[in-house]
Amino acid sequence: MSKIMTLTKIISINFLITLLLLGILFLIPPISYKIYSYAGGHSTFFPSDKREGLELYANFSWTKKHFKEMVQIPAKYHDYIIWRRDDFIGETININNGLRRTVIPDTMNDNLSSFWFYGGSTTWGQGVPDAFTYPSLFAQQNGVNVVNFGEMAYLARQSVAFMVNHIISNDIQDLSDTKVVFYDGVNDVHIRCKTGHDGISTSRQNQLRTLLANKHKYSFARTFSQLTDFLAALSYKVGANIGGNTDGAPIYNCASDSDRAIEVANSLVRTWEAAADIVSSRGGEFTAILQPAAYFGDAEYGYLNFTNATDIELSQQFQAVYPLVIKFAEKSNINFIDLTHVYDSCVDCYIDYCHASPQGHKKLVQQLSEKFPPNLVNTGISEGAITEWE
Repeated sequence: MSKIMTLTKIISINFLITLLLLGILFLIPPISYKIYSYAGGHSTFFPSDKREGLELYANFSWTKKHFKEMVQIPAKYHDYIIWRRDDFIGETININNGLRRTVIPDTMNDNLSSFWFYGGSTTWGQGVPDAFTYPSLFAQQNGVNVVNFGEMAYLARQSVAFMVNHIISNDIQDLSDTKVVFYDGVNDVHIRCKTGHDGISTSRQNQLRTLLANKHKYSFARTFSQLTDFLAALSYKVGANIGGNTDGAPIYNCASDSDRAIEVANSLVRTWEAAADIVSSRGGEFTAILQPAAYFGDAEYGYLNFTNATDIELSQQFQAVYPLVIKFAEKSNINFIDLTHVYDSCVDCYIDYCHASPQGHKKLVQQLSEKFPPNLVNTGISEGAITEWE
């Protein structure tokens, strides 16, 4: 009898230890995420954004706060547009109804058209506060009403969906007083040139499919999903910090596959054409802009040290796709502006391979304003404005 009791005791103790270990494993992801959130994404395990230390930010007091706020803004899934940043009130970033705040000009010319700017994080304004996004600078430069519809990592296709949502939700039939501008290129190359990418899908398609496939009500996948997702995120973070894939396999294939490069370029131009049709059918004016990237042009960006294998490979994708986009867009029936050389010879315009500094946005807006004559009254940004808005 004593042997049976001893065996039962041993089994019970081991069972409890097993439950305890499983409990610890299950608690690791939420506890780690809470620590990460409370630290504003800048904990010991997740170092601060290296871009905030760039010399071009030396004269701005808001830099560290901005990059801390960048990682504090959650996003939610939305049908048709996939994701959108939640509303947020910060010192450098303010979002209301899903839209980044755009500065209202001191002097407004009500006789001029309103501008809707669509695009990815460069339009949204990664790396700059509300007053320094190029839509805000454009509004102040020209005394016009501007709405910033940009969103982080958006493809042109998502911008079209978001524009359609806005038109339907607000029952907009007349756009005759509106100029719609799509500022694209970087995300379509960076995302759609990746190996294994499917058609015109976003970067989240495979993730959503995996989540839906593995979330049976009583499946083991659902039981252990937090742990596996946490390990996958940790693995990605480590891989990202050392420069991308660790197995040496190609990340992109547009440079090595001419058909793929043509497909990516052609789909971007066709997306612009579809957007133009929607806008023009309501009397509006549509303009597509191919945005600058450090890998394509003659800007000075040696301070960014684009020397690892991933940088070199990504650079090759832009060299393969951007000339095709220009070629196809110039042959299309849309208003097209090539701004890929807007930062040529600039020594402090880029904070990474695509996002621009306040100095870069000022240079961009000065050239962009010249592309919409004669409807704009260019009041000009004062030479001291960049430091005055510190």
